[in-house]
Amino acid sequence: MSDLEHSEDPNDLTDELKRREVANKLLTGQLAQHIERETIMRRALEQAMIMIDQLLSDLRVAGGTPSVGLLNAKLNFDHAMKRLFGEERSVQEITVEGSEK
Repeated sequence: MSDLEHSEDPNDLTDELKRREVANKLLTGQLAQHIERETIMRRALEQAMIMIDQLLSDLRVAGGTPSVGLLNAKLNFDHAMKRLFGEERSVQEITVEGSEK
């Protein structure tokens, strides 16, 4: 049987459609699980950001001063979260006022 005859065989086509349907169902389920985990992770990270901000605020209200290392770690964390959440523009997208993009 030639490749053309093989590809036109109704049984082969039916089997291929079944394989694709099973693969599609598996991928759809995996995608749904991934989206759910990402949503949970995003919420946890957002809560962590709020908690860190609140702790720094409480420290200042209590008369304390955050160390340079702590402030640097906070800035790095904020930067990483913005990148992770897609809220930070890339260097190419940032333009200096009055210049061409």
